[in-house]
Parts: sequence; structure tokens; C-alpha cells
Amino acid sequence: MAAKIRVHELAKELGLTNKETLDLSLALGIGVKTHSSSIEDAQADRVRRKAEREA
Repeated sequence: MAAKIRVHELAKELGLTNKETLDLSLALGIGVKTHSSSIEDAQADRVRRKAEREA
């Protein structure tokens, strides 16, 4: 079973708002609906890399 992280936890880790993190996720084609949605670690890594590139 793959490890998961909630969008709001990822946002806190990255120092972004929930909305910014949701927008990054949606831009990558990751289907999330709210800040309490869970995504897999591999998806979270993609969001982290995109956030670094756009910082």
C-alpha cells in the first residue's frame, strides 16, 4: 500500500496556501477536490518539484 499525504499537510511543508497547493496539483493532472484530499507520495513529489521550479 502506497503512503499518502493530505494536501493541507503538503501545503504546510512547502510553505504555501492550501489553494496554491491545490492549483499546483490540478495543473499536474492530479485529481484533488479539497485541501483534505489525500495524494500518494509519488504525486506529492511531483507537486514539490513543480513548486520548486515555480518558486
